[in-house]
Amino acid sequence: MERGGRGQQLIGACAVLAAAAALSTAAAAPAERGLLIRIERPVLGESGLLRVGGNKGEIDRQAAQQLRVLMRDRTTGRSVTPTADLVRLLGALTEAFPGRTMSIVHGYADPQNGTRSASHREGRALNLRMSDVECADIERFLAKRPRLLARVGCFPNATFFHMDVGRSRGIWVDARVGLE
Repeated sequence: MERGGRGQQLIGACAVLAAAAALSTAAAAPAERGLLIRIERPVLGESGLLRVGGNKGEIDRQAAQQLRVLMRDRTTGRSVTPTADLVRLLGALTEAFPGRTMSIVHGYADPQNGTRSASHREGRALNLRMSDVECADIERFLAKRPRLLARVGCFPNATFFHMDVGRSRGIWVDARVGLE
């Protein structure tokens, strides 16, 4: 994926398509429409609407592709397709905290940059910021969803959360991040 113009055009086109899809399904039953997630990547100046769910809880292929673009490594432009579980976690967060825009702080971690974070390399993790959502809110969110296999890292001295799916469940706190 190229940085800048072409990537921004793709994001813009996806956002327009998502908005058009939202308008065309306005008369459909809520279970058929799915859920719209507002998500942005401020450092790249890009944003979009992701449609997830539906009457069978499926993940829209276009939403996964759009998220792939938004979570790309900002230095290499490389990315990975997010796992369906990660997209479902974003949907669950949207339902739990309606009206909030999710801001991606960090998405895909390119091994070329020396990363050791397997979850970011494999499309299972994002570092997110959500306005007016704190660690205690995330703890309550996870407690109400015991079947959700998600792990959340809270950084009390920073303004974002690490969220990953698939290997373990729980919450951890790291007060060192954000003190630099």
